[in-house]
Amino acid sequence: LMDFRRRWDIELRFESRMVEHLTQRGAGWSAELERLDAELKEAGVPPVCRSGYLLVVMGQVTEAHSDEDFRRILCPTLS
Repeated sequence: LMDFRRRWDIELRFESRMVEHLTQRGAGWSAELERLDAELKEAGVPPVCRSGYLLVVMGQVTEAHSDEDFRRILCPTLS
């Protein structure tokens, strides 16, 4: 996971969300990490947007969420 985070320049504060998501996958966590890696390769998302993109790919954010919801999810300490 640390290699993935460093390779894609994902901020450290997002790591807990990644751990939570991968833990839910159980034994399939490695395949899920590979899927997320492929998603980022294909999407070409700039570093500043990668955490947000991963939230969408992981199903934690949908079109129903507002920009304010999205900000609270990514930056809970900025409330």
